[in-house]
Amino acid sequence: MKTIKQIKFGNEIFQIVDDQIKKLSDPKVILDSYKNNFKIKNESIDGIGLRNPQIGAYYSVLSHWTNSSEIATVVLPTGTGKTETMLTLYCSERLEKLLIIVPSDPLREQIGNKFLELGLLYKLGILNKYSKTPIVGLLKKGIPNSDDLEDFIKSCNVIIATSSILDRSAKVNAEILEKNFTHIFLDEAHHSEASSWDRIRKIFKNKKIVQFTATPFRNDTKRLDGKIIYNYPLRKAQEEKYFKPIKFEAIYEYDDILADEILAKKGIKALLEDQKKYKHILLARVKTQKRADEVFEIYKKLNSKLKIEKIYSGLGKRQSKIIQDKLQNLNIDIIVCVDMLGEGFDLPYLKIAVLHDIRQSLPITLQFIGRFTRTKLDVKLGNATVIANLANLEVSKELELLYAKDPDWNILLPTLSENRTQQEIDLYNFLEGFKTNDDFPFSLQSLKPALSTVVYKNNTNSWNPLNFKSYFSNDDDFELIRHNYNQDEKVLVIVTAQRVQTDWLISSSLDDVLWNYYIIHWSTKLNLLFINSSDNSGLHSQLAKSIIGDDAEIINGENGGKIFRVLGKIKRFKLQNVGLSEIIGKFIRFVMRVGSDIEPALSKSQLNKAKKSMIYGTGYENGNEISIGCSYKGRIWSRRRNNLPTLINWFNHIGQKINDKSINGDDILKDALVAKALFVRPAEVPFMIDWNEDVYNNLETKYTFMIGGIAYPLYNIDIKLIDPKENGDIKFGFFHENKLVTDLVLKIFKDKDGNPNYEFKKVNSRQLATVRVGTKTYDIEYYFTKVEVPSIWFVTGNYLEGNNFYELKSIINEFDCNKIQVADFTGIDLNVESQGYNPKKTNSIQFRIIENLKKGDYDIIFDDDGSGEIADIVTLKVEDKIKIKVELYHLKYAIKGKTSEQIKNLYEVCAQAQKSINWRFKRSKEFIEHLLRREALRKQKGNYTRYELGDEAKMLEILDLVNKRLPLDFEVYIVQPSLDKNKISNDQLNLLSITESYLIERAAVKLNVISSR
Repeated sequence: MKTIKQIKFGNEIFQIVDDQIKKLSDPKVILDSYKNNFKIKNESIDGIGLRNPQIGAYYSVLSHWTNSSEIATVVLPTGTGKTETMLTLYCSERLEKLLIIVPSDPLREQIGNKFLELGLLYKLGILNKYSKTPIVGLLKKGIPNSDDLEDFIKSCNVIIATSSILDRSAKVNAEILEKNFTHIFLDEAHHSEASSWDRIRKIFKNKKIVQFTATPFRNDTKRLDGKIIYNYPLRKAQEEKYFKPIKFEAIYEYDDILADEILAKKGIKALLEDQKKYKHILLARVKTQKRADEVFEIYKKLNSKLKIEKIYSGLGKRQSKIIQDKLQNLNIDIIVCVDMLGEGFDLPYLKIAVLHDIRQSLPITLQFIGRFTRTKLDVKLGNATVIANLANLEVSKELELLYAKDPDWNILLPTLSENRTQQEIDLYNFLEGFKTNDDFPFSLQSLKPALSTVVYKNNTNSWNPLNFKSYFSNDDDFELIRHNYNQDEKVLVIVTAQRVQTDWLISSSLDDVLWNYYIIHWSTKLNLLFINSSDNSGLHSQLAKSIIGDDAEIINGENGGKIFRVLGKIKRFKLQNVGLSEIIGKFIRFVMRVGSDIEPALSKSQLNKAKKSMIYGTGYENGNEISIGCSYKGRIWSRRRNNLPTLINWFNHIGQKINDKSINGDDILKDALVAKALFVRPAEVPFMIDWNEDVYNNLETKYTFMIGGIAYPLYNIDIKLIDPKENGDIKFGFFHENKLVTDLVLKIFKDKDGNPNYEFKKVNSRQLATVRVGTKTYDIEYYFTKVEVPSIWFVTGNYLEGNNFYELKSIINEFDCNKIQVADFTGIDLNVESQGYNPKKTNSIQFRIIENLKKGDYDIIFDDDGSGEIADIVTLKVEDKIKIKVELYHLKYAIKGKTSEQIKNLYEVCAQAQKSINWRFKRSKEFIEHLLRREALRKQKGNYTRYELGDEAKMLEILDLVNKRLPLDFEVYIVQPSLDKNKISNDQLNLLSITESYLIERAAVKLNVISSR
């Protein structure tokens, strides 16, 4: 046998033929050769044949083709044989002209070789010797001439192309492609680029299209169109031995430099053990070329006898091909690579994965691990091993369980895959409920509406969705009106196209097509009709009346202002925009207030004579940050976009609030926080400076401060006010181990245009100070002024962001001094706050509190004291495996070592209490990892532990429970021995009340206070 190769129009055509044949066969003759020479065989019959997943996928596609022209999706886990499934379909159905679209050049070559030889079909007895191999064309460059393109297609049975090459050809020769291809396979569909695939799909909309994928969700987070006609579960692949079992080994090393070496040692140990029996290869996965170079050197240093290579895109195609050939020929023991070896790279001997850098998404993780668990026909292979460092781990929430302590990946991987796949199936079933019109112009899966709506009260008990046509009765105005209707979910989707005159030209010689969509949902439980539309020019009242009757009643600011109920039950609601219709005599005018201009609009006198026309802001609802806005006329909106099911859920959430009679719409603005731009700092005493909320929303490992040439990670540095006073510039600094490393001052002033302004300036202008946030580095002055402005809190409860002043409007009840708990501090020096270490100060406040806590029932007592702390003491207790109780103890020494009514004794400890509650909103695993990271830092200084009760093993057990979704339940303690509950001052009570209110309103967390008397 020999391979004939032709070059046509810069592209390649191949066929394997008998030695005596000199030219390519007729494509039709090849197809005819499969007739009566093809036989489906299942391996369960005599041990040789197609696998169960291949058989299932094969018959599912045939069944689908009998009654549907919809795009079909076949889900086969990596390694279960989707290429053989394609080959079987091609031969059995004698597909006249098959186009296979792949995501990459290497995969085009690999699939091409499989089709050229017809894979394993001869070996499995599915084809006999009279069946001819197909003519395979590899489209490597566009063919602009239509005659040349048609000639190339007609010369082949199967053509394989990347979506990018095909997309370029389609722009000039769409008709040729549409006319000549009969069937389209999309391989590794999760990799298809959304925009190019959408264009290609439109060309082949009348063809039979099958998408093959290991995961029915795309890598770019967009949805994969098409009906899932066959889903072979990962769990089933394991049961039927198509996947090898996985052994997962974890380390916990928070020193990144040490971590790579420890991982490499474990990987080499596993490899050498496996190579006693099997020809296994180790893959070390890294995320960048620089990391590949570093890790490669570590492996070379640890074992120079092993054959080690590294591969990444920067090597070039020739060098990469040489290394891949070495791999295929088993001439490499260890391959260090960035990401993976190209999608579809088939090497079952890869059995050990060392994850020096972990992928964050579920689909890529499933595809990656599938490479190591696959089996090979007639080859003996051992089980797969995955090794990873679980310290400083940054993965998506759905992967946290996978990287918990001692996870069983053989159970977890199938579960994660099935759960995510079920989400896609549920979405498909929701959309499948629509009675799709064939001429509807787009897929509902691609719809991503803004979360906005107008709402109508339905005063009947029914709706007539198809009556919408009466609203669009003047069809002459529209180029197109199409609809989809889901009767079970009570959702109607309409799309219109209307030709309108351009607004920039007086002449009518040019016009535009204006497209709009409408999503209409009737909630039977709430009896409310919701209308979401891209057309925000009106309130769609006539559309509502056409569907639910003439007495449809809009929800707006009239009749008690029900619409403003959507702003209710939101804590710390911060206004961003306010538009008021101000009534002055007989005249009404609309005024928009934005940012710091809001405050004057909300004076009591103006509110008394104004209608709330438009309000928008952010706040906290049920522990989640939200954005919400509404207008007096009847529109409600958020700043988010999402898919159709999420929009319906959002409708129902705001509908419940609209129907909630306990919310008084007239009181919504009473306690709202509004910004007032200042020319000078407020004449109030500040007691705390805190990071911008965006800092807490990110991982703490994302931030590093470089001050005077020394790097300070966020978790090992404090930001504090310096000598806070009622007047003068507000000064603050960064502290490491109680030493000031740099200080800045907030300057508030009137700029040259007479506007209020501010800036942060270093006290020592010559000192170099920067902050790195992820990959970006900022000068520290610019960072605080322009990027993430810190907040400065005053003893009144008011706070400042830059020069924007937020005044607390709500009434703060006086703190109940009877709630203050009394502790025995006999023998303790009230001037000494921290116990330190080596040796501990037994006369310190912290030592006494820890000794008292040891008498209680805790799993962990942790000394977190020091720069970057969450609290001075942290306790953890697992309660009936329902929740993890967390207590945060903030301590402060007494000024002059005695009880006092001075409010200064409470400044820092109240500040710490308010700051620490931000951890309530971070992912629970980050809280536990902060403590583990702090212990690692302490150990670097010597063999001193922060564990007062429990140990790292116990902490890792708790981390495991956190990863398994056990929630943290916080409680905060302030410990100040200077307090005397019988002689506490009003100023002290006020500050405690403000702190208590903040904790409850922001996070629903209880505040406890401990004094000495």
